[in-house]
Amino acid sequence: MPFILFLISSFFFATVPAHAQVNNIFDVSSLAYSIADKLNLLLWVLAVAVFFWGLVKFINNASDTAEHEKGKSFIMWGLISFLVLVSLWGIVTLIVVDTFWISSAPVDYIDKNGNVVP
Repeated sequence: MPFILFLISSFFFATVPAHAQVNNIFDVSSLAYSIADKLNLLLWVLAVAVFFWGLVKFINNASDTAEHEKGKSFIMWGLISFLVLVSLWGIVTLIVVDTFWISSAPVDYIDKNGNVVP
């Protein structure tokens, strides 16, 4: 169990130190969007895992009615989580990206001479 928690935390915080230095409000919003993007990916992985776990329980326990129903329940909750994640991320994209023009792409600054500043 601690190893799984380590993998999840390392996945979530892998790119945060690269974006940790913020100089203005646009960098903070880009950092927040990047973290939300990573969290979204983690939730998708969990939703797919729940769906396939239900599929395995459904197929393996075809003779046992109670376990067969539990498998159906996992499949249903996996599908519901797919729908919730798609709609939630659509709302986030609509509000954040389309309204405020914030993305997780790195921002290149251009100085007064036209040179790109990293």
